[in-house]
Amino acid sequence: MQQLEGFRIGGPDMVCKLKKSLYGLKQTAHKWNKKLHSVLTEMSFKRIESDRSVYIYCNDKVKIIVPIYIDNITFASKTLSAINKYVKILSQYLKCCDLGPTTFLLGIVIDHNCSTCTTTLYQCQFTIDLLEKYGMCDCHAV
Repeated sequence: MQQLEGFRIGGPDMVCKLKKSLYGLKQTAHKWNKKLHSVLTEMSFKRIESDRSVYIYCNDKVKIIVPIYIDNITFASKTLSAINKYVKILSQYLKCCDLGPTTFLLGIVIDHNCSTCTTTLYQCQFTIDLLEKYGMCDCHAV
């Protein structure tokens, strides 16, 4: 790492001490995970042992499941007001961007139908990618 252009304090043997890790460094993911874990545990979420990237919040009336993939956080609950409340609390600790209801997650399209109270999951893109990978895009469907 080199000092920024125009920033010359000290000689060539001097270094800058970083106050936080930079995006792209090896320790960044560890620092992010440590920070996120401390924030979520302070908010009374518990990390499940079977999958260390999933947190759960439970009280008498509300249950919230929070799966995390790198820096993507999804809140799942039957209670929209609880989701909004905890997203607001989380945004006090971290810079957040609420993208609204989840429609695409880890290659899966999520279709919510409010009139029938159903949720349908599609993996069309995954299937297309597999067909392309194995050179079978032009095969006949059976």
